[in-house]
Amino acid sequence: MRVFRSLYEPANNYLPSYEISTIEENILLMHPLSWLDSGVGVSLTNNINVTAISDRTNATTWLPLKSGFMPRLVTSASGNKFLNFGLGRGPSAPGAILSNNAYEQLPPDGVFALAIVFRVPLRQQGGYDGTGGNILGNNDNSPNIFRLRFRDDGYRGNMLFLHHGATSPITQNNYPINTTFNDDGLWHNLLLEVRADMHQIEIDGIIKQQRLVPAIPFANSASRQLIIGGAGNPLSNGFFGDIAMVLIVPGIISAGQKESIYNYMDQTKSKYT
Repeated sequence: MRVFRSLYEPANNYLPSYEISTIEENILLMHPLSWLDSGVGVSLTNNINVTAISDRTNATTWLPLKSGFMPRLVTSASGNKFLNFGLGRGPSAPGAILSNNAYEQLPPDGVFALAIVFRVPLRQQGGYDGTGGNILGNNDNSPNIFRLRFRDDGYRGNMLFLHHGATSPITQNNYPINTTFNDDGLWHNLLLEVRADMHQIEIDGIIKQQRLVPAIPFANSASRQLIIGGAGNPLSNGFFGDIAMVLIVPGIISAGQKESIYNYMDQTKSKYT
């Protein structure tokens, strides 16, 4: 049998095509537990009101924590989309979202990396009174609550803390991160790394705090269910601000993986700055 090889590549428009960058491919290779991106998989009504968001892991769909209240998809001056929580709403219904079917995004052993591209608006400007709040948390109560919060419970100040465990007493063991953030109303990257022996938080690549507090396990199913834009308790302290992406990677990330995450965060943040 004689076979001739063509000088031209055949065009087959029926083959599957995947539009994914090298940076995004590197993220997928980390097997993320959760990957929310405001530019992908967002279902809308009236071009602004979010009805559901497909997680980029393809494992789950984000739906309202409180029926009827979802974030809004806002277009920046540069034409890029981001999720807005809380503007024009009370703190008990800022638009917080929870995955369907009790899907779990937080690892049982409590060892993970969390990346967020976010903006905490300035207080008493742009229609806001207070801003900040619980940017994310879990779906459980004390003594298993988990929440990452900007400002105090009155939406004032510039504190940034991670609360994981009982509500009181307040100790380093249940508040393993207790630092501050730059209250400038601009977009920033945040990376939280929790290892077997420590908690560390960075903003824009600068370490804000590192504490030798061991990883705290997520003891049950509810504690492993992630909420974005609020926390299970206190729900009344939802988030007032903007989120472009949230990523959770299980285990300890390598230096190369960390670089890939920062490349992705920097690329995302550049759309809004």
